[in-house]
Amino acid sequence: MYFVIVLIIYAKKGWSDDNTGLHRTAALFRPDHAVRKKKYHALVGFRATDINKILENLVFMHLKSAGYEVTVGQIGKQEVDFVCDKAGERLYVQVAYMITDDKVRDREFGNLLAIPDNFPKKVVSMDEVTGGSYRGIDHVHLEDFLLSF
Repeated sequence: MYFVIVLIIYAKKGWSDDNTGLHRTAALFRPDHAVRKKKYHALVGFRATDINKILENLVFMHLKSAGYEVTVGQIGKQEVDFVCDKAGERLYVQVAYMITDDKVRDREFGNLLAIPDNFPKKVVSMDEVTGGSYRGIDHVHLEDFLLSF
């Protein structure tokens, strides 16, 4: 018999940001996907939608290791994957596996466009064509994001 210790890291508890109308909430992130794989995938198998959770966890762990305080934001009914604060600066990050059509683009970029401040905003994805911006929001490939800081 053996024991498995699961470490779960969570973003800070929620509060409202009066200037932007953004409400921040807590979220759980698992730094070790192997634990999930052994228990969960053995029961139900791998699902293609799991890639989004894995990418979000990668970005979350990278932001935490870079020294950011990370929360999940909500503005109206839209969720912002990560609201990151460090030394008085803020960064907003949305994570998507692929931006495959206008509906996905509008959802991922639209969440950030709804925030009425001028802090940097990024959409991180695995799309081959990235590096540009959409209405002032940077579209960054996951590898470039992980190597940028």
